[in-house]
Amino acid sequence: MSSNVRVRKPSAKTAKSLTQQDKAANTRTLKEKTDDLQTRILRVEMDIVSASRQAQERRIKYRDTLPPEPSARRGFAQGERRLTLAQTRARNRKTMVQWAEFAVTAIILIGACAWLYQWWMRTQGGF
Repeated sequence: MSSNVRVRKPSAKTAKSLTQQDKAANTRTLKEKTDDLQTRILRVEMDIVSASRQAQERRIKYRDTLPPEPSARRGFAQGERRLTLAQTRARNRKTMVQWAEFAVTAIILIGACAWLYQWWMRTQGGF
């Protein structure tokens, strides 16, 4: 669109004509809104009525197919559910205790190996 387009000035309107125009516009839009809502309500009612029939048709259509693999599904697998906050804390606490036990065991094992190495070096006359 070119930038040199002539814009017409709006004609002067009286207050009376403006109020009549607003009322007519209001009633028309309210009627349109009412019709729109009625059609939406009708569609929802039809969807509700046809839901059981559609579910039955879907079951018949897919009765010979296997469900998808758990790895192909999005989100959590069926056996894997979301944990509550308390269960998550308990699981995290258990994991931390296991790491602490591993660290203590590793330190004791390394200490025992170091003590045996020193003992062996003393018995061999290395010190």
